[in-house]
Amino acid sequence: MIIVFGGHLDRAFRLGTHRQRFRQPYDDGSEIKHKAEEDPYRSFFHRAGMMFLLSDAQIDHTSLPLDLPVPRPRRRPNGATYMAIPLRKLEDDGQFFAEMLTQIDAFSDETLAALRLRAHDDPHKPNAIHQVDDILMSILHAWMTGSTLVLSMGEGQALAEIATCILDVGIPVPFGIPDLRGLSRLDPRSSGMVANLQPSDCGDLNDLRETPAICLYRSRLRLLAERRTTDYTAGLASALREASMLDHRLREAPADIRLTVLRVPVIDNAHRDDIINDPLGWSRRRAPKRRLQVMLLSDSRSLC
Repeated sequence: MIIVFGGHLDRAFRLGTHRQRFRQPYDDGSEIKHKAEEDPYRSFFHRAGMMFLLSDAQIDHTSLPLDLPVPRPRRRPNGATYMAIPLRKLEDDGQFFAEMLTQIDAFSDETLAALRLRAHDDPHKPNAIHQVDDILMSILHAWMTGSTLVLSMGEGQALAEIATCILDVGIPVPFGIPDLRGLSRLDPRSSGMVANLQPSDCGDLNDLRETPAICLYRSRLRLLAERRTTDYTAGLASALREASMLDHRLREAPADIRLTVLRVPVIDNAHRDDIINDPLGWSRRRAPKRRLQVMLLSDSRSLC
């Protein structure tokens, strides 16, 4: 299983390249300790770190080459083909789309608050447009590479609101957007709990990645993800029990990360009669008809 992180998980994973970035702060009663404990990005890194351990590979979508092949053109009924669009053009259109979505109030106040979360020591001001743009880029790159998109649950809700806005307002999309409108009506069996080894940085992850227990845990999740219908509640519990027999750290770790797995259709411009305004000509674009696998990670202690 190859994954692409998006949004907060992608940002947190990058912060984790700094040594001991998410270590447990010392109990010295200082304001720095308090801020570190309240850092929402600690939870994001723990979630991203566990998915890094349990995936076969992780694609750094921000460093993909600009000549990455786009999906092959498809033939129209009259024999003409849909022309492939350069990746740079799609990325530029995605940024414009992110700006459009925030300007037309596509998001609830709760979702905007989740999008604006930042690490306690992040010098950059919260910017919902940048966060939405990052999510859209991860969608595009996961789609083009055939990878699994991994987001926080709060960003899954943002995608659900984007899908609702697209269809309610009648706007075309620059590329396929996963339809997560059914997020509130999920089958309970589509999610289960994952152990949280609470890594402090990417160095911890590299030390853990090839241990026998993690390799077994990873292989079990891969098998679950490859099935069309899976009871993740039971499957993930069984996988953790097996892996825990090989490593006391998994036995002692809290299983407090909820993993939700979805295979969803994408909203395309094909066969849509709701499009009202299309100044950029996006309505002529089509995406291959296939589903995108999306994994959403949540933590009861986090806002997102």
